[in-house]
Amino acid sequence: MNRQTFIDGAIFAGLIAMAIATRLIMIEPNVHAVTAASLFAGFYFRRWLVAAMVPLLAMTGSDWVIGGYTREVMLTVYLAMLLPIAWRGLLRTQLNTQRVALATVSSSAAFYLATNAAVWHSGIWYSRAWDG
Repeated sequence: MNRQTFIDGAIFAGLIAMAIATRLIMIEPNVHAVTAASLFAGFYFRRWLVAAMVPLLAMTGSDWVIGGYTREVMLTVYLAMLLPIAWRGLLRTQLNTQRVALATVSSSAAFYLATNAAVWHSGIWYSRAWDG
């Protein structure tokens, strides 16, 4: 194993461990580092599939401990965790504070909108009317 492969493996495992830990510790409800790990993985790893495995394994590992919810909502959450990886091309061409901020805010906003829409649509916690 060459040095770069070892470093990449350590970063891969470290991102997953950090994301799982922040979900399990839950200092603040629904504030965790899975989106940040996903964004960094998209920037760092050359292959999209390797980057996608970071948030998917982090969510799977932490959901195994925390527990799950409806299939529709879980699918939406897992897909929304992949959205930050879509910024990889833009961040790789020119990494600067503005682009990272844009990627971070838009990924979080998209996650919020998508998952809240899925929870509303599932009808398990809120009614499907305007008051829900």
